[in-house]
Amino acid sequence: MDYDFRTKEGNDAFVEMLRDNVWIWIKPTEFIDSNWSDSDGDGNDNYPDSMLDFAFVAGPAKDWNPVCKVLVLEDDFPDDDTTSAQAD
Repeated sequence: MDYDFRTKEGNDAFVEMLRDNVWIWIKPTEFIDSNWSDSDGDGNDNYPDSMLDFAFVAGPAKDWNPVCKVLVLEDDFPDDDTTSAQAD
């Protein structure tokens, strides 16, 4: 799943997860880019301002007033090729 901050839209998998209102997405208190990829090898993030990590709830938990926060560790962000796991 993926969610783009600029368009405020998720990809097809994200949309499907929310279909039929079984699950609700707990939006993070602050959107933080957690999706860094350089699939074309140019050294630039191919997915700026997008997020891969999500929290969802269903059933009675939908009434709990849940809160989601992206935890940021020192030197963890900005998310780039020095902080993300890269496949060689």
